[in-house]
Amino acid sequence: MKSITTSGTTIAALGLAALGAAAWFIEVPLWRVLVIAAIGLAGIFWLRRSATSSREETAAGSPVVDDTEAQALVHSLNAEFSALCQASTDELNRVSVLLAEAIERLINNFSGINRLVRSQHELTLSITQSTTEGPDNKIDFHAFIQNTSNTLESFVDNTLNTSKLAMGLVETMDSISNQVAYMQGILGEIEGIAKQTNLLALNASIEAARAGEAGRGFAVVADEVRNLSLRTNQFSHEIRDRMAQVENSLAGAHEAIYAVASTDMNFALQSKQTVQDTLHHVEAMSSNTADAAERIHRHADEVATLVNDAVTALQFQDMTSQLLAHTLGRIHTIQEMALSADEAVRNVGNPEAFHNARNRAYEALERNRARLNPVSQGSMDSGEVELF
Repeated sequence: MKSITTSGTTIAALGLAALGAAAWFIEVPLWRVLVIAAIGLAGIFWLRRSATSSREETAAGSPVVDDTEAQALVHSLNAEFSALCQASTDELNRVSVLLAEAIERLINNFSGINRLVRSQHELTLSITQSTTEGPDNKIDFHAFIQNTSNTLESFVDNTLNTSKLAMGLVETMDSISNQVAYMQGILGEIEGIAKQTNLLALNASIEAARAGEAGRGFAVVADEVRNLSLRTNQFSHEIRDRMAQVENSLAGAHEAIYAVASTDMNFALQSKQTVQDTLHHVEAMSSNTADAAERIHRHADEVATLVNDAVTALQFQDMTSQLLAHTLGRIHTIQEMALSADEAVRNVGNPEAFHNARNRAYEALERNRARLNPVSQGSMDSGEVELF
């Protein structure tokens, strides 16, 4: 009986230690731990008093419970208390490790997300400042620049050719002006001939009149020659007027063509160089835009990976909750076993009550063995993504 009493005291001390450890691991306030310790000390004192009275009653009569059976119960309970306390300690340590790993990874992941988002923001600003191209209005800038350069080259060449042709037209217009002047000189000669013919016809008419009837036929011829002279003179004046108009038109055309020919073609060459420089700048901007878009794409993939990793890390809440619930279940089992052990020790002299308390302790042990550990993962390095 003395061994049973000593074992009962040991059981109470172990139960007190287990309750105190569990209270510390689950962050119970200090005043509650002190209360639990006070209750435990009172229980140990009461067990000692019960043990003293039990020894006195046993001394008066014969034991009704086999000492070997009571020792086996105490030994089994002590072993289970140790295993439960160790398991609870291990699980709480795993909770601490999981929390530390998850928090560190969350900080790193969200820091990376923040960094990549800032980088994407800067790249997006650079893209919007360099081009307004949209996804539905794609432009092949290389082909665009090549076509523009070819068009500009053709424009400059045509401008230079036009200048050369204008110079040739100036020379042609000068030649035409000379020919018109020469024709006007010929018209002057024709007018002179017409005047002389008119004078000759007039003289012939006078001589025919002097001849009388013999010169009448000659007078008719002289009149016709005089009419022809007048008509020739009239046509000569009309041709001169037309030639004057042609000369005026040629003079205007000559001035216009000369203005075109005398225009400085350097502006075209300078404009060509300026446009080519601009096109090269646009091509460089297009290349930078393509590089920035590629970097944005890579950053988006990295962000997706980090987000998935963060979602995986967020499962620590579910796992730690399950571990804590399981640990609380173990502590509850410890409490049941402690109560059963206390009742068994107090009813050593009552076989039926002793066996009932023993059976309840064994039943609590069996329930604890049947309870599965909800989380067996010891770190956050593996596992699939689950949204919860």
